[in-house]
Amino acid sequence: MKRILSAIFTLSFLFASCNSLEEAGDDTALSGETNYGNEDVQAEEVVPVTNIIINPSEATLMIGAKVQFNISVEPDNATDMSVTWTIGDETIATIEDGLLTAVGVGETEVAVTSNDGGATSICAVTVISDKINAVDMGLSVLWADRNVGADSPEATGEHYMWGEIEPYNGDPWDLSDSFMDYYKKKYERDKYNGTNLYLDKEDDVAYIKYGGKWRLPSKSEMDELLATRDNPDYQWSFVEESSAYFAGSRKILYRGWWINYLKNGNRIFLPTTESFPNYWTATCYAYFTGKAYSMFCFFTDCPSMWGIGSTYRYAESSIRPVYGDPIRVEGISMEETKVTMKMYVGDESVPLNVSLSPKNAFEQGIIWSSSNPTVVSVHNGYVRRESPGTAIITATSADGGFTATCEVTVEDTIF
Repeated sequence: MKRILSAIFTLSFLFASCNSLEEAGDDTALSGETNYGNEDVQAEEVVPVTNIIINPSEATLMIGAKVQFNISVEPDNATDMSVTWTIGDETIATIEDGLLTAVGVGETEVAVTSNDGGATSICAVTVISDKINAVDMGLSVLWADRNVGADSPEATGEHYMWGEIEPYNGDPWDLSDSFMDYYKKKYERDKYNGTNLYLDKEDDVAYIKYGGKWRLPSKSEMDELLATRDNPDYQWSFVEESSAYFAGSRKILYRGWWINYLKNGNRIFLPTTESFPNYWTATCYAYFTGKAYSMFCFFTDCPSMWGIGSTYRYAESSIRPVYGDPIRVEGISMEETKVTMKMYVGDESVPLNVSLSPKNAFEQGIIWSSSNPTVVSVHNGYVRRESPGTAIITATSADGGFTATCEVTVEDTIF
């Protein structure tokens, strides 16, 4: 009898359990989830990276130098704060765990990216040569302590034609017709033909070899250096070093000029070992397509014999680099604002004098225009009368677009 009652109780329990499941609905049965004790179960919230701050934000260093980048990941409660470092050009620099090593001259970028893909930060990297030093001479730019290709301040270094990035190793006095004809034609057809007056980076051997802000000096920067001859804060001293006499002769080891800046004790040496030393600037000669400006010395032991003038671009010359950003033009002024010319009387053309400020601005180019070319035409600052009337001559700085004007009146002449 007890067994029968137990069986009946078991069947009743199972029947009641089935009814309970049906009342709960199909959702619970199909989901396969079990909720013990009716407790709420929630997935962990993922907090993404929104920003990475990299320090330093840019870096300039010499070959062989290292820099350790530090980062801050935001927010500080991000779920995954790990990052990956990459470099744009491994021939310029390498990076491992934020430690960058400079290996070659050039410019590249370091990127640090969060592994959750939420943020990236980039740092500009410039690697410069360790073969040259920048010297503060109290001027608008720093000057190199030696010529391009020289292994010491006293050495002459390599010679280059203007705008070439490979040294010239031929006959320094090759004046043959074939030589000059080739280079005259080459330089008269290239991009530096009167419209582009300054070396581009890809044609600047100082930038190519040393990187960063190294470059050829402009004419105005070379003028600034040359003007130190008459400045009491500077001293020019000629030196000559030669070997001992042997068999009645001696060899000049080096000769040249020390330029001493008396205020800080710094100095640079300009070798003049050649009979006619010449130093290129980055400025092309605007009035003749085959020339560029250079600083030269007629007599090596006389400071007053230094000068700056136009030289054929195929003349192989030394290069003394400078370091720094070019000085930008800030304004332009015209010496005369009104000019009157007589038709058929006096010179046919008259120069208009303009000046840029500051005087040592890198880009000295000026664009000239006439409001009425049939009355007055203008070419490289010279105005020419064409017919009676009035015209406005405008001088515009190539850098910055600053303008100055002069009203030119041409009066009819009755004989």
